Parts: sequence; C-alpha cells; structure tokens
Amino acid sequence: MFGKIGEYIGKIKRHITGREESFSNLAWLITVIDNYRVGKGVKREVLRDKLLHVHRKFDIPSWGGAYNDIRGIEKVLKDNMSNFRFYLNILTFTKFLVKQGLLIIFIFSFIGMLTLRPKLSNSQIRYLFYLVIAFAWIVVSLRAYVKSKVLDVYIRHQADYKKNQLKLRDYNQKLIDEMRTKMREENENPKRYKLVLYYNDYDNVEIVKEPNWLRDYYTGNIKIEEYSV
Repeated sequence: MFGKIGEYIGKIKRHITGREESFSNLAWLITVIDNYRVGKGVKREVLRDKLLHVHRKFDIPSWGGAYNDIRGIEKVLKDNMSNFRFYLNILTFTKFLVKQGLLIIFIFSFIGMLTLRPKLSNSQIRYLFYLVIAFAWIVVSLRAYVKSKVLDVYIRHQADYKKNQLKLRDYNQKLIDEMRTKMREENENPKRYKLVLYYNDYDNVEIVKEPNWLRDYYTGNIKIEEYSV
C-alpha cells in the first residue's frame, strides 16, 4: 500500500521537477541498495522491474553478487532477532506517517476546524488540537523506540555481515560513478535527483542534509563540479 502511494508521489514529483525517468530510477536503485546495507529493502518484484529499466540506459554490474550479499545481511539479522522484519515494517510505516501522513492529518484537521468552527465550542476545538498533537507525539515516540531496538541489533552483530556491507558499498559506488558519467555527458542537473542514504562513505556524493532527531538518514546528490546551469 505505502509502496504504491510512494510510487504515485514519485511520478507527480518527476512531472513537477522535470526529472528524467532513467536517472530517477538509478537514483532510486542507489538509495535502495544503501538501505539494504542496514537490512532494509523493497519487494523483489519492484526491484527487478527497476533493474530492467536501469539496464536499458546504464552500464551497471551483474546483479547476482549484490543479491547474494543482500541475502547474507538479511540472514544474520533474522537469525539474531526473530521479529526483526516486524520492527522494520513499523519503521517503514512510521516513516510514512512522519513524512506524509502527519502533514495530511494536520491539513485535514485545519480544514476540519475551519469547516466545523461554527458548530464546535472553543473547548471542543482545543481537544481536537490536543488529539492531533498527542497522535504526532505517539508516532514520533514509537519510531524512536523501534529505531533504538533495530540499531541495537546492528551494533551487536555488524561484524557478522560487515563483508557483505562492504561489497554492497563497492557495488553502489559503481552505480554512482556510472550515474555521474552519464550526467556529465548529458549535462543533467544532479540536484534534481535526491539520494537517501544511511552511509556517507561513497565518493562523488555531496551530502546536503545530515541525520537529526526526526530523520535517521543522509540526503545527498551526485557531485559534478563541471555541471553548468
């Protein structure tokens, strides 16, 4: 459900910003592979579909080795935390609520207050406002709790899948370099294509936003010094 909503939102954003679909697909793939380094991921069929689109334009390495490393990371995490997938689903759900759901709730609450204002007393409106604030606090608190549980697994067992992470980093670096080369050839604006990363150990990536209390990832884009507006 949330994947489909995200896909529709991505299409709308591409239309508004004028982003080229093939570059958007490769930026998405780079983001997903980085997410796999911390045990997160997407449905296999979605990944296969994106890979087919990316292969049409870009010269990227064979997927077999990267897939084996992804399976290796997932196995270590699942073996050491039986409900690991459940926690990841909660993180995905609360991320959606924080990024888009809460904004929608606040907008509809605001519209609702304006619409129902003549029918509600000041105390009733105040209670509705408190209810929205309480819901937001619960979502943020739940996300922080689950994040701490997941991070504990990463920290305690990272040595068991470190080699898989490093291989995925090398694979992702090749995708980044390929995207950079094609952008330079086509004079494409790298700032149109956001990368959402949990690691900042890549070359030729400019980090524009650091993690904070609400966002547990970096935001960056491909670094192309020669790009001309």
